[in-house]
Amino acid sequence: MSAPKTEREIILENILYKTNSELNYEDLSKDRLLKVRSFLKETESPGRDFDQFLEALKRATIAVQSKAIRKYERATENLNQCMQAIDLVTEDAQNLQLYALKMFDSWAVPESGILEGNVRWTGHFKECRTAINQTIQGRWCISYFGFRYEPMPQGYPIDITLASCFPDICSEESIQIILEQFYNESPFLQHVMCPPTKREPLTAASITGIAFAAFFLYLVAMGTAIDVVLRAKKKSVSDVAEEKPTAIGVQIMLCFSVVSNGEKILDMTKRPGTIPSLDGIRVFSMTWVVLGHSYTLSIMVLDNTSEVGRLIKSNAAMMSIISGHYSVDTFFFLSGLLVAYLGIKHLNKTKGKINVPLMYLQRYLRLTPAYAFAILFSVGLYRYCGSGPYWTEVADRVRDQCINVWWTNLLYINNFYPAINYCYGIGWYLANDMQFYILSPIFLFAFYRSKIAGSLMIGFVCIGSMLTTGLLTYFGELQPIPIVFSLQSSVFYRFFINTSVPMELSYSDKFQLDTYSTPWCRICVYMIGMATGLLIYERKGKIKMHWAVALIGWISAGAVACAIVYSLFPQVRDFETLSPNLSTFFETFARPVWALCLVWLTVACISGYGGPIATFLDWSVFKPLSRLTYSAYLTHFLILTWYMTIQEKPFHISNVNVVYYFFGTLFLAFGSGFVLSICIEWPMMGLVKLAFPGAKPKPVKQTSNGYSQPEEKPVVKTDIAKSKPEIVINGNRIKKPELHINGGFVPEKQALDQTAL
Repeated sequence: MSAPKTEREIILENILYKTNSELNYEDLSKDRLLKVRSFLKETESPGRDFDQFLEALKRATIAVQSKAIRKYERATENLNQCMQAIDLVTEDAQNLQLYALKMFDSWAVPESGILEGNVRWTGHFKECRTAINQTIQGRWCISYFGFRYEPMPQGYPIDITLASCFPDICSEESIQIILEQFYNESPFLQHVMCPPTKREPLTAASITGIAFAAFFLYLVAMGTAIDVVLRAKKKSVSDVAEEKPTAIGVQIMLCFSVVSNGEKILDMTKRPGTIPSLDGIRVFSMTWVVLGHSYTLSIMVLDNTSEVGRLIKSNAAMMSIISGHYSVDTFFFLSGLLVAYLGIKHLNKTKGKINVPLMYLQRYLRLTPAYAFAILFSVGLYRYCGSGPYWTEVADRVRDQCINVWWTNLLYINNFYPAINYCYGIGWYLANDMQFYILSPIFLFAFYRSKIAGSLMIGFVCIGSMLTTGLLTYFGELQPIPIVFSLQSSVFYRFFINTSVPMELSYSDKFQLDTYSTPWCRICVYMIGMATGLLIYERKGKIKMHWAVALIGWISAGAVACAIVYSLFPQVRDFETLSPNLSTFFETFARPVWALCLVWLTVACISGYGGPIATFLDWSVFKPLSRLTYSAYLTHFLILTWYMTIQEKPFHISNVNVVYYFFGTLFLAFGSGFVLSICIEWPMMGLVKLAFPGAKPKPVKQTSNGYSQPEEKPVVKTDIAKSKPEIVINGNRIKKPELHINGGFVPEKQALDQTAL
């Protein structure tokens, strides 16, 4: 027979097992609130005795009132109003008014897990915000204690945060004055931050963002409606694909059709002329980017930061995550490969002629619209997409980092100016890629004129980049990224070394210490990609080798790639650094050798020596996903930051939690990327092709329904008797079909604007 339940157990059961629909707080009797209060007092920590807490708050307001007015004259009017409101809330709490109890119950208290990094106590954000009566609403605030104010650390936090809840009439300055007295004028109170309780009015950037979004949505709706109507007039969808309307207005609107663009994006047809394996490599590289950022961004808001160090120290598999920066080098390699392959093919077809200004313009118009809207969204609309303890601070930082320098991103010089530019942080890759693209015609023309001269130029630039990286690493005493990441997760290193992100940086420091985002340290991989593209073209996509050579190549490439990713684990595990010579050697050769592994992967798959790896990477499922990688790259960073900063409590890192976080982010990134692609990216690509057609159209006659009708419809068949693919049109032989990229048809005059993303 079980023992009878005590009154405390009965009260606790009533609290825990009553659903919200059954428990109406407003109708609770005064006696019940007294019992709940009694239970809370018996279970709370000594530092949160309810009556003592109210007395301490009263003493703080009395102390503020007794101070000389001149000390607080900057906030006198609001300070008086704030203290009156606090007195009212305190009195209501003693009278067991629910809103007042919720305000004080939402205050943070020190929690366990301090040695694991749990020193950011956020209380209950929503409980404070929903504490409302006729005249007062709760305003959540957070106080930073420590030697310096550092809201978003890159490693173990060095300051302690405690959340509080005040009447919304109190200004941030008044709250800081009161908290100074509440905490007995502690010299460690560095900063108080209180997000606004009401949504701020729309700014010019917000209105501009809404206007552009509405404009594109209108075009998408109209284009889709026109497309649906025209399709309804046709007997089959194939007719629509073959015939195009001649009215320029109709053609422009059809560029925004969700139906047409959706068909192109989701098409999984394997077309002749595609370069196998590139789609799979592109998708896996994008996945690697998201995985790496899932771990690194979570460090901002963890309640067990030291667990990161334990995971890194105990699990060598974590090296594949903290070495995720090689995924960016993979994109550089693919970009160089595509530019070189398509560029030299175009030069040979046109006998050395390229309209370089048009080439640049098409590239700019291909990439910039979606990028510009993403920046506009981050500046004007992002802060309205969430709320939480960290949300306002982080969203404002995202906005402030771009508000004055956004134009540098649209000119693709954000990796140069200003010296330190955090506007849309992932944009440094796009700046480098555009700059490399601008330089690419120099190497293409040189190779077309003289294969030896072009090859020497590519090799010279690559060697120069490696030497520059090595010298900067040696004289700057720099360490590889995995080692830096592991050190930032060390508690003692965190307290003695300032690993915060610098807000200011001189050009001298940038040129001496930055080996990550500067083009002279990244261009080598791009050059290796270009060399690979030229090699594939010269060998017509086939490099014959003995099966034993292919086997040795796969074993060597796999072993070297694993060595690059995992070889630093002993140093990461022991929180040690490399010697200057070893660090210089590693940083000089790691990226180029990684690119050489990609050379083998690409060439082997193209040449027919890829086996199941080539089959898997060429899986048709990767085709639609590969078309979304650019837009997913633009959106994933905002999604990661959004999820982390809207949480009411700091994130508790573990492999299971991060896996769920990663897959959710990956799904949302590709989902939002699809929306961005279908509304902006692909419509703009269609407009570019419409404005700069690859070939002169055949004579057509217009029909009554707005579609063009060819004067003569040739019969197309493939001549399979020849060893080289040819096409026979009305008895005339022509060359094989033009190249297809990402599963979609791309005229050769427009193929040069393809990006690796």
